[in-house]
Amino acid sequence: MQEQSIKEKRGQKRENEILDAAQEVFTEKGFHGATVNDIADRALISKFTLYKHFDSKDAILNAILSRGYEILTGGVAKRIKDI
Repeated sequence: MQEQSIKEKRGQKRENEILDAAQEVFTEKGFHGATVNDIADRALISKFTLYKHFDSKDAILNAILSRGYEILTGGVAKRIKDI
């Protein structure tokens, strides 16, 4: 397994920060009420930086849902393994 470079680790960290910010904004304003500017402001980044990581607000939502799915399935797999 190949180790991530520092640049890749930073990029992943930034993406997680964006997803965390987006999740907060979506919770407060709803998906349709939230804007990319709201998410960028919450993440303390420029809109340009946000678009370097995600193509659209829909892509951000899909990444949040994927991350949640991975957490859920990982927890279920661990429980099954423990049984």
